[in-house]
Amino acid sequence: MTPESGNVQERMNAKEILEERGWLLLPSAVDGARCARLLEVLEGVWSELGRPAIHARGDVHLAPSVIVSPVGMAVFDLLAKLPEARGWLLGPIESVAREALGDAFRLENVAGVLSDHTRPFFFWHHHLEGLLDAREYLALEERYPIPGRLRRLSCTLYPVPLDDEHGVMLLQPRRIDEPTRPPCEDMDVPWPRQQVLRCPAGSILVMDECVWHAVTPMTRPGHRGFLAGFLVAE
Repeated sequence: MTPESGNVQERMNAKEILEERGWLLLPSAVDGARCARLLEVLEGVWSELGRPAIHARGDVHLAPSVIVSPVGMAVFDLLAKLPEARGWLLGPIESVAREALGDAFRLENVAGVLSDHTRPFFFWHHHLEGLLDAREYLALEERYPIPGRLRRLSCTLYPVPLDDEHGVMLLQPRRIDEPTRPPCEDMDVPWPRQQVLRCPAGSILVMDECVWHAVTPMTRPGHRGFLAGFLVAE
């Protein structure tokens, strides 16, 4: 599996792409049947819990491993319910991970997330040091200097498209040696230098931990979901 076509990708390998702009896309990396199964399991968890609201401004604990938050309903034990999904996520990106992080890396904090049209603009955030709340970042910034190298990658499998109906990903390109400070203080609006990412169902997005990103709302009723985790260099 190779990154999506385009001038940047034609000139560079995966590591260079991630160092130059901070993200790459593997389009249609997972087939439709597996995408449908992933959504089915997420929706099954939601149904078992009584079909609760799946967006909240603060964390709402529905079960020991299920939390509703601004991102949606996060299922942290999804791999226990669907163990084969580990391979769906890791298999297509393993060569990218080895190129970017070296042969020694681990997959951590894997979760499935289900959201719907009730989720508003999902504010700008990044994953520096893992699952860090973007709204706390300005206060914590001095604790986290610029890494200067690839050390943690977020990887996200989308079983639905990123498009105007399901929401698109907004990305703020960042070279590996650039500051991690956000270019704007308002986390709830589009930013001037953002790139808009659209992709088909089954695509996997790989991002450096420092890349700021946001997601636009769905424009129709229904669910969107994803499976995400972090690849961390040992």
